[in-house]
Amino acid sequence: METLQIGEYLAEQHRQMPAGVARALHERYSRYLAVSPSFGPPGFYDLRASDWVGQIVVDDFTIKIEPKTPVPNLFHMLTYAYNLDVFRKEEADRLESSELFECIVLMFLRRVEDLVRKGIGHGYVVLEENEHFLRGRLQVKEQLCRNAVTQHRFCTRHDEFTADISDNRLLKAVLFMLSRLPFVRPDLRPRLRRLLHAFDEVALWPIRDADFERVPYSRLNEHYRPMHKLARLLWRHCSLDDRVGNHPSASYLLHMYDVFERFVATYLEERFSGTRIGVLSQCEIPLDSGGHVKGVPDLVLQVDGQHAMVLDTKYKLPGTRPSNDDFYQVITYCHTLGLDNGMLVYPGRQEPQEFGFKDIRVRTLPLDLEGAVDQFKQRCAEFAEQLEEMVIPMLAPMRQPTQQFGT
Repeated sequence: METLQIGEYLAEQHRQMPAGVARALHERYSRYLAVSPSFGPPGFYDLRASDWVGQIVVDDFTIKIEPKTPVPNLFHMLTYAYNLDVFRKEEADRLESSELFECIVLMFLRRVEDLVRKGIGHGYVVLEENEHFLRGRLQVKEQLCRNAVTQHRFCTRHDEFTADISDNRLLKAVLFMLSRLPFVRPDLRPRLRRLLHAFDEVALWPIRDADFERVPYSRLNEHYRPMHKLARLLWRHCSLDDRVGNHPSASYLLHMYDVFERFVATYLEERFSGTRIGVLSQCEIPLDSGGHVKGVPDLVLQVDGQHAMVLDTKYKLPGTRPSNDDFYQVITYCHTLGLDNGMLVYPGRQEPQEFGFKDIRVRTLPLDLEGAVDQFKQRCAEFAEQLEEMVIPMLAPMRQPTQQFGT
């Protein structure tokens, strides 16, 4: 298998690859990776990555889009962004390779293997069947409708104790999907096949992301929750196409913009829980008097229940400053809510800055995502402390807001 590595936001020029692979990449993955023919002889292509990271496999050709953020730091961000708090302390420092996807798969496998050793869960399900013998309760209405002539059959309804329950179906669906993906580690696919065999009693059904929300947890199946969280993360970001034209493909891709936005929101929500500072996330507000134009600030910080600051997260290349449009957006939100203070948060090492726009101040607060994971965790704590020092002294807004929300 041939592998091509490219960094997040970087470009590779004049790289050789089969024409069919290049065509499949362009048709299926152009949102994540731009591919265009190079000047010169045929069979060479230019590639440009965006803010999506992960890997794409077409035929036997693998493209790895490496994140600029170190893998341990990125995983720490994921534990906040996707509610994987149970893995934050016990797993984050045990990442065994630079392959983030395989690290997550390995964590998932370890949990499921432990489940199989202890015995997968069983539960009662209600079955309605038309059988040759009477078992459970006879469904009289169904019996008269379906078996008026064939009186040797019985429409029954009964409870059955089985492993074929939603808890296990979710795991099996993700195990099956993973078993068809390529891996660098040679032991992963055999382990996946062994686990699938352990779930033979469980039906393989198509699942959707919303199915993970519908699981009712209790003391009997609470131990499934961490596995379901990892399974959902894998399910959300994996894609498997048996055919793209004549070329099978698979991918695991993370949108760093989304990860960064989710991470900042959840980190601050947890950090400020139980304090004077409240965090409102992704609340829609009307920007015009008629309510026809909507806006969604990433975060609105409150002090003692009163709106104090608009905070917008912008994932950018390290060293890149916010654009004019970024400032316009925050100013619009501040004006709409009658707030004097806004903030732009983005990756980087620059010093915080402050900009005045008539009666509105917009600050920038970079957060460095690089370095060792312990250093990154410390910077996150310092970032929250800086934010707290800025927000706490703020009084209730003096100007009259044009719109209200979140009250």
